[in-house]
Amino acid sequence: MAYYDPWLVDRLWATVFRRHFREVMRRRVGQDWWAERAATGWPMLTQYAIPMLYDYLRPYYQVRGYRKDRRDRSAGNYPRQLLQDITEILYVEVPHLAAGLTEAKVQGVVQRYLEKAPSDRPMGFDMFGIRLDTETV
Repeated sequence: MAYYDPWLVDRLWATVFRRHFREVMRRRVGQDWWAERAATGWPMLTQYAIPMLYDYLRPYYQVRGYRKDRRDRSAGNYPRQLLQDITEILYVEVPHLAAGLTEAKVQGVVQRYLEKAPSDRPMGFDMFGIRLDTETV
């Protein structure tokens, strides 16, 4: 029966990685390994700030309609000015979190949010009022 030395195997693999993958071994384990975007605050923006700003500001913007395949005119999905304003608000209020934020990224966050958002959610100023349709404990 042959002897297997796990410590020796680990040292050999470490030597191979250090020699041939220097750039990879210098990086910290964490967010940088799977995404180029820094983790700092990004979940806070995508899960809370952008959806709340969208719900609050959406009633005050007009959506430009469009025709799809020359059919009847239908409403658009997102007011372009609203996406621009959300981006600018975040740049002004939290520039350290909004670095690299673009209108396209804001639109992507809004699209993912609207897929799961309830249609009867309060919007605009109603977000800050008391809702009588909910059960209280």
